[in-house]
Amino acid sequence: MPEELPAPYEQEAPVDDVALLAVALGVAALLVTVATVVLPGLQLAGWLVAVVGLGVCGLALRRPEPARRAVTAGVLLSGAALLLSAVLAAAAVVRAVLGAGA
Repeated sequence: MPEELPAPYEQEAPVDDVALLAVALGVAALLVTVATVVLPGLQLAGWLVAVVGLGVCGLALRRPEPARRAVTAGVLLSGAALLLSAVLAAAAVVRAVLGAGA
């Protein structure tokens, strides 16, 4: 009787924890930034989480075998959070200037 061959996908795929952290921080930054529409006091937290997320993405790219797709997703999410935060901050300044001038 021939020996039983192992399944081709028996081994688990490697998981890059730093890349997953980058994605998680990007999602958190975007959620906190969207929450600033209701709670304006969270705007600094949104900026901070997005900047930390971009920093973690940089660290993930320096690893020997970075998970490029996950890191790219983290960069896009953190960048979108920073851009949205900047737009919301500019809108708040314009609203304050127009409200003070009236």
